[in-house]
Formats: sequence, C-alpha cells, structure tokens
Amino acid sequence: MLEEADWPGDVDEVVLAVHEALINAQRHAGGATSATAAVQDSSALLVEVRDEGPGFDVTEHASHPPEPLAERGRGLWLITQIAAAWEVRRSGPETCFRLRFCP
Repeated sequence: MLEEADWPGDVDEVVLAVHEALINAQRHAGGATSATAAVQDSSALLVEVRDEGPGFDVTEHASHPPEPLAERGRGLWLITQIAAAWEVRRSGPETCFRLRFCP
C-alpha cells in the first residue's frame, strides 16, 4: 500500500512498528479485531490496531529502553522510536492503539 502510494517514509520501519503493535494485541488481548491504515494529507500515515483487551497505562511502558538481555518489553519502546506519535484509547469493550508516522 505504501509503495503504491509512493509514500516517502521508511516502509520497513512502519512494518516493524505495526508488527509489534499486532504482536502486543495477540499477547495481551487475544488478537487484533481489526487493523486499518491510511495515508493522510499525502504524507502522514495513520494506523489503528483494535482489540478487546483492557488497554494499558502508556506512561509505564515506553519511557525507558528495555534491558539488553530481556526477552520481552521491546515492542512499545521500538514503536516510540519509530512512530511520530502514538496513543491508546479505550471505548466500551474495545481498545484502539493509534500510530502516526511522518516521513
């Protein structure tokens, strides 16, 4: 999709960040119920991953790099390094993890 849209950003980084978001949905919420992506204003990419998990406290998960030998805990830190912004919203039974990428 990004290549067809001639998106000028780093496609591999986006794939890595979205993969981490989907893996987190699988591990912590039983899997994503939907995932969408759209290029906005010819440059920004908005990705939403939705699941039925309880959500999480944003501040406690992404502020510090993971321990070098840790087997888990890198996903949100990587996403923070790659995405221009991200947020978690809870609405009814659904959690939406929204990522924004700018080239």
